[in-house]
Amino acid sequence: MTATSLDGRAAIVTGGAGFIGRAIARALAGRGARVAIADTDAARSGEACEELRGAGASVIPVATDVSEETQVRALVERTLGAFGRVDVLVNAAAELRPEIALRDVDVVSMDQAVWDRVMAVNLRGPMLACKHAIPAMAGHAGSIVNVASVQALDGYAFLTAYGVSKAALVALTRYVATRHGRDGVRCNAVAPGLIPHAGLRKNFSQELIDGVLRHNLVPYHGDVEDIAQAVAYLAGDESRFVTGQLLVVDGGYTAHSPSYAEAPPESGGPR
Repeated sequence: MTATSLDGRAAIVTGGAGFIGRAIARALAGRGARVAIADTDAARSGEACEELRGAGASVIPVATDVSEETQVRALVERTLGAFGRVDVLVNAAAELRPEIALRDVDVVSMDQAVWDRVMAVNLRGPMLACKHAIPAMAGHAGSIVNVASVQALDGYAFLTAYGVSKAALVALTRYVATRHGRDGVRCNAVAPGLIPHAGLRKNFSQELIDGVLRHNLVPYHGDVEDIAQAVAYLAGDESRFVTGQLLVVDGGYTAHSPSYAEAPPESGGPR
């Protein structure tokens, strides 16, 4: 298998104007895919498309709020109209705007509107995208990649709705893979660790970012390209025998108990 296994195929990337979404779109286009970049931010979608067109890619921007079924249906129809097919769906859209994320706290303090909005984008959105993209994949192999989070795997003291939505997204991944595998549609998920891009720094303190680095098993943070390449692998033929799986891309952060990653005291091992 070669890294150009997406030649002639068409992909949809929701949240494609964001930091990780744009890197995913770039990685898929670099493997030969034609890409529909869907995002609520029409201006940033246009910028992302101009960047990729400058590199020779075939891309279209589609203004889309994934929480609205009519808009998701229109996204798939627009992609079919432009490219004639849908082969890859990447659900990368997520509700992480500071005005929402900073109010996504513990359940006792949770504003129901915050909870509902996070679930609408992070969970309903991928479900709707799968609902409308899977029939468009009929007759040829399709690959769906859901962008989850390491917060789906462990408990945290904040971003409760976000973490719960991503855990449910992992479950949705397995349900879609189970039901539609015999139809030729694979469905997998990636769980990024903390990637300190500019957007994330609006919600997380430098102290927290530095704390995560101390517990990574590699001595550096990941970047958006690490996530994009993992998604591209799952989208292409290299992973044709992989479905219903969660690929954790976090530098080893969740592979151990963080307290044991610190240097042991002089008297011996951790206590």
